[in-house]
Amino acid sequence: MTLSRPILVATAFCLCSSLPDVLINEARAEPVASKMTGLQRENHESLWERYNKFGKKALDGADYDRAKLMFELALIEAKKSSGDEPRNGSDLSLKIAAATNNLAEAHRLSGEYKEAEALFKEALTLKEKALGEENMSVANTLNNLAVLYQNVANYPEAEKLNKKALAIDPDYAEAHNILARKCFYSKQFE
Repeated sequence: MTLSRPILVATAFCLCSSLPDVLINEARAEPVASKMTGLQRENHESLWERYNKFGKKALDGADYDRAKLMFELALIEAKKSSGDEPRNGSDLSLKIAAATNNLAEAHRLSGEYKEAEALFKEALTLKEKALGEENMSVANTLNNLAVLYQNVANYPEAEKLNKKALAIDPDYAEAHNILARKCFYSKQFE
């Protein structure tokens, strides 16, 4: 028995295998994929929202391969809606930035630091263009990039980014925590 293309795509979603772009863009596979992944449409949420939600659930469960796949799909959906060039400040450019940031986090958590760094920088650029440099979402991405630099023991860069995040919001607790850990580790290993 030969399986149809939508079923193959949906099965690939469940198995978290790498999908070529041609298969990922198969819109007709979406209803089968949502049944097989258990991610049902709620209150007219978009396909982008569903992929993003499912990616976050996979991240929470430490299923990083599945998370990366879902965030890649969310990124494809956001780009499909906006064209190749996101418009400054648009909801679509923020969706692209969010999906990029989430994908970067999945790469960071799986130890793929170079990929994560490039994606965090891309998300940061998109957010700064869309929201300005003094936005809490920008501070969050600065913090995420700082965590990455801390993971690879680049403490000076982590400190610099955390100070930028704190300049945006002096009460940003996560940045304070990272700076404190940075000071502890740098003194401990001097």
